[in-house]
Amino acid sequence: MFYQKEDYTVAVKIRLKRFGRKNHPFWRINAVDSRSPRDGKVLEELGFYDPLERDAQRAVVVRKERVEHWLKVGAQPSPTVAQLLKHATDASELPAQQPRRPAPATSFTPAARPEAKVAAPAAPAAPAPQPEAPAATDAAPPPQQPASESPGQGESGESPAGA
Repeated sequence: MFYQKEDYTVAVKIRLKRFGRKNHPFWRINAVDSRSPRDGKVLEELGFYDPLERDAQRAVVVRKERVEHWLKVGAQPSPTVAQLLKHATDASELPAQQPRRPAPATSFTPAARPEAKVAAPAAPAAPAPQPEAPAATDAAPPPQQPASESPGQGESGESPAGA
């Protein structure tokens, strides 16, 4: 975490420094003071990363013994550098890294999640029960329309579409 350099202590990170031209990136892997800018002063150059290189062996080149030294004294790699180091070296060769954040006390598992409401296929609904009305013998028949007018015609006998 901290590096003692002569009479002061420095928080060290292992991170990338950009080189190259527009649309042709090239990155150096460096040990730097955590307070310095991305392309600022470095403590030591540890390797490089060429994302446009087709050969995976040549895309990431690191000096393993120096990377191990910085990790042993407490330097923290950035997430991108950690992935590059994992791919460039055998993970068993590097010293174990402490997690950046502790794992949550209760992890989310799909089994613990309440079941989502899924629309079931609609079954044919039974008609609602109708209350039985007493037999009406004295009830008047419903009113009927005169036979001359049908429901879709106006006074002139044409349909509402007007053709």
